[in-house]
Amino acid sequence: IFLSVGYSTCYWCHVMERMCFESPAIAKVMNEHFVNIKVDREERPDVDDIYMASVQILNNGRGGWPMSVFLTPPGAGGKDDPGLKPFYAATYIPPQTFPVLIQRVSEVWKEQKDNVVKQADQVAEMIAGHMNQQFVAGDIPAAIIDTTTQLMKGTFDDEHGGFGNAPKFPTPNNLQFLLKSYQRKPDDQLWHVISYTLERMARGGIYDQIGGGFHRYSVDEKWLVPHFEKMLYDNAQLVETYLTAHAIKPDAKDPQLYPRVVRQVCDYVLREMLDETGTFWSAQDAEVDAKEGDNYVWTPAQVKEAIKDEKLAALALK
Repeated sequence: IFLSVGYSTCYWCHVMERMCFESPAIAKVMNEHFVNIKVDREERPDVDDIYMASVQILNNGRGGWPMSVFLTPPGAGGKDDPGLKPFYAATYIPPQTFPVLIQRVSEVWKEQKDNVVKQADQVAEMIAGHMNQQFVAGDIPAAIIDTTTQLMKGTFDDEHGGFGNAPKFPTPNNLQFLLKSYQRKPDDQLWHVISYTLERMARGGIYDQIGGGFHRYSVDEKWLVPHFEKMLYDNAQLVETYLTAHAIKPDAKDPQLYPRVVRQVCDYVLREMLDETGTFWSAQDAEVDAKEGDNYVWTPAQVKEAIKDEKLAALALK
């Protein structure tokens, strides 16, 4: 069984659909060797949760969408085996690679079925362990908070803000943790990590400087070039993050920066992510007519029309 899990505003899900699933030649190979199933993760988050665990288990903690998972069929390990156990998993697979992979997986299944079933059983056991974890409410020891804070400070990008290298995500949950850590134990260095990250994100390309709202991530380490998808949950959490930061200590250079970002994000969400029934959309697509970010492109003529001051227009066009 080949399982593909994605969602409606996922750019690379659309690319794989167009380049692989809608290709008659590739579809022919898929149908020759597999039962093919497509699942929307927003309709079935339970299915997504189970098989995302397999992607991360089989790829050293890495995961994403589209999720591409090869599963055992029912009866693979005996008449009582329900199957549906993952033995190979990936995310986006390009059209040059996908047909070759299909053929190879099919060959391995036929030639080494027992080994494949054994691996699938092992992965299924690991997923079960992950899904069945029991969490007990209680205070987190101070030593764990301090250690986690130090580890996160160690991955801080001193030049551009944020953590790690490209692609760079806003990770509001991490920032909220650091804000709580700062409130517990104020530290000038920690505040620099938080405030510099918030400032660089707000002034970077990951933030829609005209329409408001944060894009899902930056493809570079500078927060300059966004992946143009916008997620409701990111923007909701970032509103809380910027409000909390402002309540603790307004931005030193621009005291109204955090409130301004919050107002603009909320205006964007209410303007563009609310339908006529009062229900919020979960995300906004990254592409228009199969072109990523095409709805964010400005021509020089449009910039000059929008900005009447010639010097400011020239600056915007740099």
